[in-house]
Amino acid sequence: MDLRVQTALIAAIVTLTTAVAVLLRSRRLTVHTAFVTFGFSLFIWQLFEFLTVVFPAAPLIHQVSVAAVTPIPSTALAFFLAFLGSEIPWARRILRVTWPASLGLAALNLLVPFETRPGWPQLLTFVYVVAVLGVSLSLLYRQFKKHEEEREGRRLFYLLVGTIVAICFGALDALPRIGIPFPALGSIAVIVTVFLFYQTLLRTRLLDLNEFFGRALVLAVLGVFIVAVNAVLVLWVSGWGAVLFNSFVAALVVLILVDPLRGKVEEVVLRALFRESFELRARLEALRRDLANVIQLGDMTQVILRSIEESRRATHASIFLLGDDGQSYALMANVGPKPEERLDIARERTFIERLRREGSALVVEMLERDLADATSRREKEGREKEGREEIERIRELIRALAALKAGVVFPFLSGDALLGFLCLQDERLREAYSTDEIALFLDVASQATIVIENSKLYDRMKERDRLAALGEMSAGLAHEIRNPLGAIKGAAQYLETGGASEAKEFLGVIVEEVNRLDEVVSQFLDYARPLKSASTLLDLNAIVRKAALVWEAQGVPPGIEVHFALAPELPPVAADPQQMKQVFINFALNAFEAMPSGGRLDVSTSVTPDPFMGEDHVRVSFKDTGQGIGAAEMKRLFIPFFTTKERGTGLGLAICQRIAEANGGTIEVRSRKGKGATFSLRLIAARKNGADAEDERRAVT
Repeated sequence: MDLRVQTALIAAIVTLTTAVAVLLRSRRLTVHTAFVTFGFSLFIWQLFEFLTVVFPAAPLIHQVSVAAVTPIPSTALAFFLAFLGSEIPWARRILRVTWPASLGLAALNLLVPFETRPGWPQLLTFVYVVAVLGVSLSLLYRQFKKHEEEREGRRLFYLLVGTIVAICFGALDALPRIGIPFPALGSIAVIVTVFLFYQTLLRTRLLDLNEFFGRALVLAVLGVFIVAVNAVLVLWVSGWGAVLFNSFVAALVVLILVDPLRGKVEEVVLRALFRESFELRARLEALRRDLANVIQLGDMTQVILRSIEESRRATHASIFLLGDDGQSYALMANVGPKPEERLDIARERTFIERLRREGSALVVEMLERDLADATSRREKEGREKEGREEIERIRELIRALAALKAGVVFPFLSGDALLGFLCLQDERLREAYSTDEIALFLDVASQATIVIENSKLYDRMKERDRLAALGEMSAGLAHEIRNPLGAIKGAAQYLETGGASEAKEFLGVIVEEVNRLDEVVSQFLDYARPLKSASTLLDLNAIVRKAALVWEAQGVPPGIEVHFALAPELPPVAADPQQMKQVFINFALNAFEAMPSGGRLDVSTSVTPDPFMGEDHVRVSFKDTGQGIGAAEMKRLFIPFFTTKERGTGLGLAICQRIAEANGGTIEVRSRKGKGATFSLRLIAARKNGADAEDERRAVT
């Protein structure tokens, strides 16, 4: 079997399989149907090219092989018009003429006997095919020249060069028919071009096409390796009896070495040819690992957006999560220009349902392609109502993506529930992400969905623990209420029996104990009710000064000196100003009570970097020289109603801890018995970017 027979047979198989593969797709566009027709016409031509070589003495097969060429120009022109989305009137008129011309030439080649006819029908067919294919080439060239988008232009350039090569080598395949020897390269060119168009249909984005070439190179290297292994074995053990042995050994070598070799070759090719894509893959893999250790939604949004921002592959990024009301999706955080802060489910039902139903990424370029195809189909088929509804749905989706400043949207899908979505856009490029990169982002979205579910579960567990703590607190509350009630009752009974001379003193006891009772109940309610924070950008130095005015107004105990060391240019934090002031007042009052004989309280602010998370933390510390806290007491410090004071409620520090957690911070305590204590509140500094500069200047002071 010579080269011409082999390549013709392979070309027939490739064109048939690619056409069938597109035909079996669940969602076919007009261009897919045109490609299937074009592919089947190429298959018939290559099949009869194969048969003419296998049966050189059968004139009827030669006649049919020439007739089989005539549908190719019409199907090719129809495919190019659909592929380019071109509505050029003169090209449409030519297409209408080519169908009867193809049928006429096919009939001419079939009816005139092959032995008796002169060469002019074959020559006329050859001229006709080349002329119509030239029209197809001109359409591709016109689209290439007028396209301003660099990446789309490069894609069209690839296809233009491939088509020219296929037409030229296909034409040169006719030379052996007239006695001029020439290598059979036409079928090889057809294979490459058809496969290139097939990949372009499946991978409508240029980056996908680039990666396709990269993977083809990987496969070529692996193919050379496998051929080399087999060649060595054939040279070592020759003869037909050794075929089974060679195949067995080659299979073992391939099974052992191909997987690690494939990974290494793929890494080298991607790193060398597609560095940006390689770096994005590595970063997204690291992001998935980082998300496995995250449980808080705030941490999740920061980790995802920071990784995307550092990749420099997006100018816009935002994360939306389903609100507590279940009626809208709220913006949690964003990078770049701010999109709409809230997406109403009722108003954007088409967008939400599309994400929830399909569970895959929503890409604006694919929507634009669907819109163009739906418009073309409506005009051709005349389905006004159905076509209008479909077009309006696609336009609604495109408008929703524009409002979100998104080129691609990735859903956070848990079963049938859409928990939120990630929006990305790179306004510098029309096609910023390949299909493989989109698949990696979908994996990140799946990992983020797990974080959201775990966070909700964690919140439910915290609420359960809080309710359990409330049960324990009830006993302590009853005890705390009973003591002042007993004192009030005793004072009242004494007054009732006639202790009028001491009435003023006992009335003072009643008022004091009632006030104490009111304080216990108020703090209990503060701890029991859900804590809500109204976060804004704060200058903590200013909040410390406001808290100082409060405790100075109440009176600093004699013998105690308060010194301030506030760091200049302290970065702002996002927190509730009233809650922060409450924490600082509580820290100061606790310090005063820990120094009954006088002492020194140092109030300081500072900024400390976190080398692991790459964030700055703002720390506010209250360091006293009081009695200190023992190791046993430290373990129970934040338990409600635990106190070392004679008349304390034991709720102050528990409330401070809840406030710190609600504002994304922590409280740290360092102390030794008799050596004083240091209480510190640590909060994450607000991230700085160009949009935050004005907000930082206007931080609450």
